[in-house]
Amino acid sequence: MLLGFAEKLRECSPRKRDSLRENILEGVANDVVGNRPNRIEPRARKRRLEPYLLFMKPRKQVQAALRRAA
Repeated sequence: MLLGFAEKLRECSPRKRDSLRENILEGVANDVVGNRPNRIEPRARKRRLEPYLLFMKPRKQVQAALRRAA
């Protein structure tokens, strides 16, 4: 989507470019992400950085445990 605006951004005047940039950002901000089934990620990191826990099991096992708890 954004590549379609690249040529117009290069060709237009600076004033029009600012307006077009605002329209692009507004369009991106208003874009709704659809339902993404089976997208479960645990709130943990591989390295110990607070406040998240350290992964002590493989990612697939943690995801399965989260699915069972939900």
